[in-house]
Amino acid sequence: MGVTGGVWTEVVSANNALSLNMWQHVAAVYDGTSMLLYVNGTQVQSASENRTIVEDPAMSLRIGGSPGGWSRFFTGKIDEVRVWEVARTNAQIREKMFKGISTGTGLVASYNMNDGTGTSLTDNTGNGNTGTLSASVTWQSSPVRFHFLYRDWETDRKSVV
Repeated sequence: MGVTGGVWTEVVSANNALSLNMWQHVAAVYDGTSMLLYVNGTQVQSASENRTIVEDPAMSLRIGGSPGGWSRFFTGKIDEVRVWEVARTNAQIREKMFKGISTGTGLVASYNMNDGTGTSLTDNTGNGNTGTLSASVTWQSSPVRFHFLYRDWETDRKSVV
């Protein structure tokens, strides 16, 4: 996760924050003073940053890639992405992290990753923020199973590989 305004600042998780070959929930929050990174509802990293996020039509929001190009990119599968214009609290993240949602105060875009075609990614909020996948994409059907203490949630989804 990074914040830019002429200067790139980022917060990166520690090594081994994610487990291989398991679905995990990752959330990044910027509240105007701190960048917070959560894995499965637990904060794993933070960094202080006091900057205003300015919308720049020349810069696209990138998920899984760096803003200067695709020289750094995520290798793996992504099943669901939500973009909010409000900072979510840890409690809000935990409450909704295993639930598919397409509405909510401040929800700008919601990509289920199971209803797009080719390189087009459907925004399920109705806000019209259709995504464009720039990498090599393979749509596949896969059962997604999350385990989180007292919850066991399973669904049949398609993932982007």
